[in-house]
Amino acid sequence: MRNDFSQAERAQLSRKLAFLLFYTDKIYKAYLLNEKSYMYAMVLYKSNAHMAKTLRNHIHFLSNEEQSLAADLLLHLDIWLCLWVAESRLRKPALKDPFVFENDVRFPRESADELVRKLRTDQGCGLPT
Repeated sequence: MRNDFSQAERAQLSRKLAFLLFYTDKIYKAYLLNEKSYMYAMVLYKSNAHMAKTLRNHIHFLSNEEQSLAADLLLHLDIWLCLWVAESRLRKPALKDPFVFENDVRFPRESADELVRKLRTDQGCGLPT
């Protein structure tokens, strides 16, 4: 972990990742409630891409253990994003069309939750869990 990543920056990253995970979960639930439409899948794609970019932009600030947890999450996101783009190009769906595809790499809930927990509690950030 780099020493120039302040406690305030760790807290900010933790809050951002926690929000992105919360928001992505909210989008996914809306996607399921709305017949798995392409429109909701597109919003989910944008949120997942933003989360992946956030992780990549901050990975060098994380401890080895945090990097391992982030890698679990990035692997899922990268595979999901690749599949999403390939299926979207192949099908060219309309906004209300159902949009579902297979993905064998499951969302690493435990790794994602543990990463946010570590960022909140390490270095004395004092953020609530």
